[in-house]
Amino acid sequence: SQNSKDVEGKALAMYQASRKELEGKKSYTFSHILVQDEETAKKLKAQILEAKKYWKEKFKELAKTNSTDTISAKNNGSVGKIPETALPKDLTTPLSNMKENLLYGPIQTSFGFHLIVLEGKEDLQIPPFEAVKQQFLSQVIMQKTNEIATELAKDRKINFSKNL
Repeated sequence: SQNSKDVEGKALAMYQASRKELEGKKSYTFSHILVQDEETAKKLKAQILEAKKYWKEKFKELAKTNSTDTISAKNNGSVGKIPETALPKDLTTPLSNMKENLLYGPIQTSFGFHLIVLEGKEDLQIPPFEAVKQQFLSQVIMQKTNEIATELAKDRKINFSKNL
């Protein structure tokens, strides 16, 4: 029917806009130690560098015991792979300039001070429309439902206290 073609057309348009926004973006795989003050970050960095060729093992050990990011701390500091769109701007800029497998920091962000090891950088993988079609269809339907509900409720007083 015409309605389902309209919904699919809007979903495709939303996907294309989203795709355009993501093109050229990167995803980063990295580990970090997050602490609240620069002094602590500098002390930890010195301990890591003292470990010479075993610095990566020292980094993991210190991440586990010192990082205030409790989720990555459990994984030896590993954050995993994160698209730059999900990272704060004050972290994407330094990450974009890093070389792999080197220790960087302290880098200050809104979260605190980071010591960072970049493990990988790659172009963000954008799934084909068919793979994400349902999410975009759901979004279009939700928007339309909200428009209809808003229109229906426009001139009515709605009493939310009933049956509570």
